[in-house]
Amino acid sequence: MNQQLIKRPISIVLPRPEGLYQFHTVDTAEIETELRYEFLTTNCKPYTTDIAHNRRAGDRRGGQRATDNVQGSFSSVLGGTSNAIFNPYKPDSDSLFISLLLQGTVELTGRTLLETKVMTAGSLALYERDKPLHYNSGHVKQLFLILPYADARAALGGGLDELALSLDEQPLAPFIRSQMMLLDAHAAHLSTKAISSILDGLYNVSLLMLADIGKERGNRIEGSKNFIFSAAKRYIEQNYAQVNLSPDAIAVALRCSRSGLDRAFLEQHTSVMRVLQEVRLKSARYRLENFAEERIDTIAYLCGFSSPSIFSKLFKLRFGMSPKAWRQGFNNSYSFYPAEESNACG
Repeated sequence: MNQQLIKRPISIVLPRPEGLYQFHTVDTAEIETELRYEFLTTNCKPYTTDIAHNRRAGDRRGGQRATDNVQGSFSSVLGGTSNAIFNPYKPDSDSLFISLLLQGTVELTGRTLLETKVMTAGSLALYERDKPLHYNSGHVKQLFLILPYADARAALGGGLDELALSLDEQPLAPFIRSQMMLLDAHAAHLSTKAISSILDGLYNVSLLMLADIGKERGNRIEGSKNFIFSAAKRYIEQNYAQVNLSPDAIAVALRCSRSGLDRAFLEQHTSVMRVLQEVRLKSARYRLENFAEERIDTIAYLCGFSSPSIFSKLFKLRFGMSPKAWRQGFNNSYSFYPAEESNACG
């Protein structure tokens, strides 16, 4: 079936879904050839990526499917030849992510030509976007799992020095690989609850794998700021229901200074109150999904919020919808993942 190509103002950005677990699709198939570069530059850059303008217009084809999760995001990318630059100097650009390259090749170049790494089909690797990185790909299909940055750095015990770290030999790699492929192939037929369960499992297993890698590398050292961060996060997870829980109270409980506590969280690119709020919101989300008989105001107090109104405001800011809408959507709706096979960015 022939479809009329779209010729529209490129300043219009395709809207991302308001809720989580709803897939946002960018596809060049319906865009006129000469408009594809501007279209991709405008709509296919959720990861602070600049697409180089050095390809013939006809070579720019493909697109992306992506969904936001409570902890990060997942995307499937399919494209032709592409040259892009990861820009770490843009706001909110830092991220640790896992990539599964299903087809094609990817060549990475760092600050100098001596920093080069080639990824081939089948490779599973960990990347960190904290430095400029040139990304050259050829006819790829690639899956990305964007991890919660502070948690990922804490599990790893720091950041990456290399351009990419191969995960193929890690014991947990087969599980991560299979679940990413499952989500890519079958999400169109899965409920929102199933998709969220798969993604939550992927994040948890990925953090366990990073912790194993950190231990192998000797990154997780007792007495370091990373240890303070980990201990504080465990304390928050055990005591988040206390409405008066504060950074000062946590510092006293851990027998460390308030300034030392703040530095430990700053080292992980976050803050005590941000982590506390995130733990409370995730706990509330879990109760909304699994305790249908609980009133929303009860959930607010059980999760440490001082009032239901503050809880509702913070929940909507974090997840894009009210607690009531989240509960209804999670239990009743299916993913908006497009059923067709053509997708992705390149």
